[in-house]
Amino acid sequence: MSIEQLVPDFAIKINGAPFTAGRPDLISLAVNEKLDTASIATFTFVTWDTRNNELTWIDDSRFKIGNTATIELGYVDALEPLIDGEITGLEASFAAGGTPTFTVIVTDMSHRLLRHRRSSVYLNMKDSAIASQIASGAGLSAMVDDTVVTLPYVYQNNMTDMSFLLERALRIGYEVFVIDKKLYFNKRSDSVASTTLAWNTDLLEFSPSLYSHGQVKSVQVRGWDYIKKEAIVGQSSAVTKKLGAKDGKSAISSFGEADHVVVKYPVSSKAEADKMAQGILDDLSLEFINAIGMCYGNPQVRMGKVVTLSELGTRFSGDYYITSATHHYSPKHGYRTTFNARRNASGK
Repeated sequence: MSIEQLVPDFAIKINGAPFTAGRPDLISLAVNEKLDTASIATFTFVTWDTRNNELTWIDDSRFKIGNTATIELGYVDALEPLIDGEITGLEASFAAGGTPTFTVIVTDMSHRLLRHRRSSVYLNMKDSAIASQIASGAGLSAMVDDTVVTLPYVYQNNMTDMSFLLERALRIGYEVFVIDKKLYFNKRSDSVASTTLAWNTDLLEFSPSLYSHGQVKSVQVRGWDYIKKEAIVGQSSAVTKKLGAKDGKSAISSFGEADHVVVKYPVSSKAEADKMAQGILDDLSLEFINAIGMCYGNPQVRMGKVVTLSELGTRFSGDYYITSATHHYSPKHGYRTTFNARRNASGK
């Protein structure tokens, strides 16, 4: 059976209990996830009982700020959780001449890392260990890639935990996000493809753009060792993982020198500078191809994952890194997934 013949379905749980009574009144449900920011889900009901001429869901005690909510999407007998968070907002609409509607807003657990500014010192720790410590303090499991380099001194200067982790991640080309009560502090584009989408089969729309500007041959990070009174120089000239045959570096080979020198971040060792240079190069290289697409609803198309796209010609077929995805369901239009993706190499 092809995917367009499957029957879209969803499930909502509030405080761990299935919420099924509202299914007939559901107008739409959407889960929006984007790297480096909190994922948000919304579900909207008609909140008017025409038979009894009264409001319905708008005062339901289950929709209380702080209650937990889990949303699953997919197809009949094949649902997958897309967000496990907490209710953080409620909206209502009483339009003139229209039927009242009620919207529940759910935010993933990363919103707890944005509610308090703190000043903290971390001594002789890796960035990955710092991320694990912060995750534990927020009641989240830590899913981190080892950052290898031990740092003598790191200061969190009056920042929220999420802003601080994003700053640390930016320095080394990592990304930060929360899925299913797990805090991810990971390398970019370093995973196996989660699914394959073929144009005119699963992939309904796709618009890629390939540009050479912004691509560099190498990245150099420079700093100063105040104890040894000598320069610290880190460098990288090859991406960690190519997602195709021809990367941006090779594409600009006829344009002459294109090196990128970074001096704005303090570094304490060559190892730290090398790690930073690699992360910056990996991030810049992923701007080689940017794309937007839409497919039949697919819970495997998630931020931070790699998907394989095919039947797009040699140049644009291949692996893409998903940076954001919106999963939208409605009784009228079924289930669709739209996404933004990046790639650091073309197929030819």
